[in-house]
Amino acid sequence: MIDDLDKLVEGLLEGTLSEGDSERFLAHLARCSTCRELVDAHKTVHRSLASLATRAIAPMSADFTDRLLGRLPAPASPGASGRAGPSLAVVLAVAGGLTVLAAIGGLIWSRSGPPTLPAASATSSPSPSPASTAVEAVTTSGITGLTDNQVKGGSPGDEPGPR
Repeated sequence: MIDDLDKLVEGLLEGTLSEGDSERFLAHLARCSTCRELVDAHKTVHRSLASLATRAIAPMSADFTDRLLGRLPAPASPGASGRAGPSLAVVLAVAGGLTVLAAIGGLIWSRSGPPTLPAASATSSPSPSPASTAVEAVTTSGITGLTDNQVKGGSPGDEPGPR
């Protein structure tokens, strides 16, 4: 409702209301002091904006930019090499330190050798072949319907015998 009222007030002040809407709104304003106060407030804003639009804007002086930039603090000066950032000495020191650490790590790793496995005892039996282990795992798990050839890794079409 207030949006509609604002639109009516703006339309009245800008002259965009139709003749019928304008007559009805003016008749309402004659009876309603609240709406009259709203129209008066909007008139004040309209007059202020209109006066700003008619004022001539003075052109900027030629030295305006120079004076403005002169008030800003000077930027930090770059290093002796002419660029900002860490110096060459710092970069070389860090690179040298990393090289030493890599060399020490390589020495430690190369001297440690491969991991050793415990020696097998003389009484232990030889380990079963992978195929027999797979057959044993399938038969103990309860999977049925597989042939020995499929369990050992063959495909169904590789089976010997008539088709």
